Amino acid sequence: MTTVFSPILLALRARLPEVVGAAFVASDGELVDHSADDGVDLPALAAHQGIVLSWTARACTALTLGEPTSLQLAHTHGDVLLHAVTDGYFLVLLLRGRPPAGLTLLVAREAAHALAAELG
Repeated sequence: MTTVFSPILLALRARLPEVVGAAFVASDGELVDHSADDGVDLPALAAHQGIVLSWTARACTALTLGEPTSLQLAHTHGDVLLHAVTDGYFLVLLLRGRPPAGLTLLVAREAAHALAAELG
């Protein structure tokens, strides 16, 4: 899949080698674009993370915290980072290993801004 968003996802992966998959996803779970290592089922992961983000957003709104901007899920062999792009879109990163959290968030935020700008 190659779209106008592909260079942004590829640049993100180049800056953070621990990212084995990056997906730009609509809030309904539909994949807009993605870049992943062979064997990584990113479309399935992205669709499921849309559900996680939706439920998290509902909980945060109920607690009057506002909309979540990012959510990181730590797992035994890696992490999943969700980052809001703009209303109705989010970024999913699948990471192997543990890059510095601040750097990961910075790179995700920069990619989210670039994706939002490309959306117009």
